[in-house]
Parts: sequence; structure tokens; C-alpha cells
Amino acid sequence: MRSVRLGRILVVEDEPEVRDILAYLFSNEGYQVVTAGTATRAWEAVSESRPDLVVLDVELPDQSGLVFCRRAKQLGVPVIMVSSHDRDDEVVAGLETGADDYVRKPFNNRELLLRVRRLMEQPSVAVGEERRVSVGDLVVDRESARVWRGAREIHLSPTEWNILDLLVSRRGRAQSVEDILEHVWHTTDWDGGAEMVKVNIRRLRRKIEQNPRQPEIVLNRWGRGYLIE
Repeated sequence: MRSVRLGRILVVEDEPEVRDILAYLFSNEGYQVVTAGTATRAWEAVSESRPDLVVLDVELPDQSGLVFCRRAKQLGVPVIMVSSHDRDDEVVAGLETGADDYVRKPFNNRELLLRVRRLMEQPSVAVGEERRVSVGDLVVDRESARVWRGAREIHLSPTEWNILDLLVSRRGRAQSVEDILEHVWHTTDWDGGAEMVKVNIRRLRRKIEQNPRQPEIVLNRWGRGYLIE
């Protein structure tokens, strides 16, 4: 087991076997892990331990994981939802409550760890790249992962930030759904992946566009993908 502590993860899962697997998986990577089998216990853990990330089962015995997710996101905590359901509408429902990512059971351990690392990592900018980018009155500070529109700071989820940062770093070049999936979720082979991208683009536009229905910043080029000009 690694000695360096990388952050604290709260695992909310009512199946003891799955909960133990996740706890071992994350602790073996160097994360501090707190577990809960119910939403009630999970809220106690949020108050006591202030997690950096929540890995959340959709189906809990005392409260819907969707309700828990919505409340957790109000506190600014990143959430990865886990579900045995394979319907795209379940994915969309999870994302619309604010989840940063969504994983279906049975999950691949390596893929799940990659997604956890993506949400836990601090932003970095390569040498020679522009640190602060302006798009009209939108200012994107890539080093601190902060965004302003005029004098108002805009708070993005880690997933929304990663999409925006990708489009800014490749400004003027359209990024396909596959490009975004590979950069943000480290995969291009994922059922429901296209819907995941679309939902997060909508969420991003709601926050940074003056009129999300007529976007001026995050544009869509039919047949090519999304870009910032």
C-alpha cells in the first residue's frame, strides 16, 4: 500500500461486498476512505470527514442516490454515481442531478481508478501554454481552474472544467464526442458516452453562456464536434 495520502473518498454503497471492494481499491491507491451503507450515515460522514469525492450508489435503502447527489453537489463535492442499471435515461437522470461521472456495475477497477484520479487531480498547464485565456468577457484561468464572466466568478464541476479546458487548449479546432470522451473520461468505447458528453455540454453552457439556447462561446459544428473559436 502506498504511504502518500492523496485525498479522502466517501464510498456510499449498501452492498457490503461491493463497499469492501471499493474501500480496498481506493485505500490501496493511497486514498483515505470512509464508507457508508445508507444515506443517513453518509450525511454524517460528510459532516465528520469532509470528503474530496463521493462514490455513490444510485439505489440506497433510505433515500434515492439522486437526491443525495443533488444535495452533495450543493456543497461542491464531486460525485461519481454507480448503478447496476444500463439505461441511458438513468445516466441522464444522474447527470442532471449534478453527478460528475457515472459508472455501471460491474465496473472495471482500472477504469474506475482513472476516473477517480481525473476528478481528484489538481489542474496543470504544460510549459509554454497560455495560463489565462479570454473569450469575449469570459476569462479562463487554466492554472487555478477558475472562470469569470465579467466580475462574476463561475463555479464549474470538475467534469465541466475539464471539457472547457480541453476546448480552450485546442481553441479553433473542433473536438468530436470521441475526442472529449478520451480526454475527459479516458475512453472512447462506452455505451451512453455520447449522452454523457451532450448533458455536460448543456450544463456548461447554462453556466457560461448569456443565452444557452443560442451559444456564442461553446459552438457546435455539425459532423465535426464542439469548439471555442
